[in-house]
Amino acid sequence: MSRSTYEQVHDGEWWLFQEGRSNRRCKIACCDCGLVHVFRIRIRKGRVEMQVNRLPHATGGRRASMAAEKRRDPR
Repeated sequence: MSRSTYEQVHDGEWWLFQEGRSNRRCKIACCDCGLVHVFRIRIRKGRVEMQVNRLPHATGGRRASMAAEKRRDPR
C-alpha cells in the first residue's frame, strides 16, 4: 500500500494551485484535525469553479498517522 503525502501549508498562508497538476485536482489535509478533502478546480465561462469532497478513508489514515506521531513525540 502506498502512503499519501500532503503539501504543508500553514494557517493563513497563500497557496498557489498549479494548473496541470493531477488534472486540476489536489488532496488537502487539515493540519489540526486531519480531515482530507479533494479539491477540484475548473474554469467555465470565464469563471473559476471549485468542488470539494471529503475522503473518509484518507481521513482515517491521516488521523491514524497523526495519532502515531503524537505517541512518539508527546509535547
